[in-house]
Amino acid sequence: MIPSIEIENVPDPLPQGLVVLDVREDEEWAAGRIQGAVHIPLMEPPGPAR
Repeated sequence: MIPSIEIENVPDPLPQGLVVLDVREDEEWAAGRIQGAVHIPLMEPPGPAR
């Protein structure tokens, strides 16, 4: 299970080695995001397994 937290609880600065996965839609991502976050919209189907 991947933990999730509300934006106000994200540590600033981010701990070294922490990966933030942002699953919001493109419009939400464009409105603002955490520097260095990886964006994969929740409604986007996953790609092939590697």
